[in-house]
Amino acid sequence: TPYQFLLEKFKSMGVEAPENFANILDFILNAPVNLKTTKMIEPIMNWVMNDLEDSRVLKSLAVINFATLVTRACLNPCGREYLGNSGCQMDNCKKLVEDTYLPWLAEGLNNEGNQVWERMVYMMALYNFNSEKILTIIRPYAIGTAAGPDTRLRLTAIYALRKNDMPYSTKNEILQG
Repeated sequence: TPYQFLLEKFKSMGVEAPENFANILDFILNAPVNLKTTKMIEPIMNWVMNDLEDSRVLKSLAVINFATLVTRACLNPCGREYLGNSGCQMDNCKKLVEDTYLPWLAEGLNNEGNQVWERMVYMMALYNFNSEKILTIIRPYAIGTAAGPDTRLRLTAIYALRKNDMPYSTKNEILQG
């Protein structure tokens, strides 16, 4: 696929050249809207998690936008509900991202060695990640036991819990939190 080709290209080129930076940025911003297959989720996830260390800007955008991508491609509502309950489970996409990407996001958020803005990147990715499994990660931030002195993490966690597009199964749990 064109996305596989682009990922291979991106891994071999650096981000120092302005045109390389622009091409990678374009990919990161457009993939959530244009990707139509779940087969590219794992390669893109590995790229986001393991590459892009040369640019904190690109890494941050990729972390947040990949959460948007997997929400649209793998999680409910995923756009394939017309296929029944199995529609959003294609290629084990949901399990893959909930078992691999979600813990990685939690680790980045909970790493107190990260600066607040870096932790906010992980919080915003969790905010974009439409899964009931984010509740256990963001609840301590929402109730104020994990946010520390900076209120931005807590405010974002509270706002994430108020989202209208959270899975219906979380409504009661959110109200009790």
